[in-house]
Amino acid sequence: MPRRKTDDKHAAILRAAIQVIAERGLSAAPTSAISKAAGVAEGTLFTYFATKQDLANALYIDIKLQLAEKLFAREPDAANARGLMQHHWNRFVQWGVANPSHLRVLDQLTASGMISPKIAAEGSAPFAQLEQMVRAAIRSGVLRKVPFLLLTSTFEAMAQNTIRQINAGIETPGKLRRLGFEILWRGLAVRPDE
Repeated sequence: MPRRKTDDKHAAILRAAIQVIAERGLSAAPTSAISKAAGVAEGTLFTYFATKQDLANALYIDIKLQLAEKLFAREPDAANARGLMQHHWNRFVQWGVANPSHLRVLDQLTASGMISPKIAAEGSAPFAQLEQMVRAAIRSGVLRKVPFLLLTSTFEAMAQNTIRQINAGIETPGKLRRLGFEILWRGLAVRPDE
């Protein structure tokens, strides 16, 4: 008789994977270490995830959904492009400061080549409204006409650098978050002072 899967074990495996991958790196994180950290037998891990790549894909989706939930919580209804971008910036930076392991693992998963195109598209889906907002701001002349991927990678790089500075205790979190956004906005906005 096959064992019944439980949400508790599934969640424990994903939490353990974040911990082990953040500490060791994706390529140096064996499933045996993940199983041990989750408090389950290695065979149990493979009951939930047939391969390490399946685990990586599930982990990618889990982290992306957590991030989307944080980014779009309490989104202002009638904000201009700057206000919306600053809202998402603040939420991303706050999430990254609170979840540095998640951010490290997400970066590794994204760069790993293990994430299937279907899973990558599924992970991007919750961010479609943000993409539409950014593209509309480019079309209307609020943001510079730069390739969308350059804009998003600039946003992520600036946010991650701000998160690192906050975690290092360089300056107060609020001040660094505001300064980081101001630098980003001045680089992307056509008329940043308006």
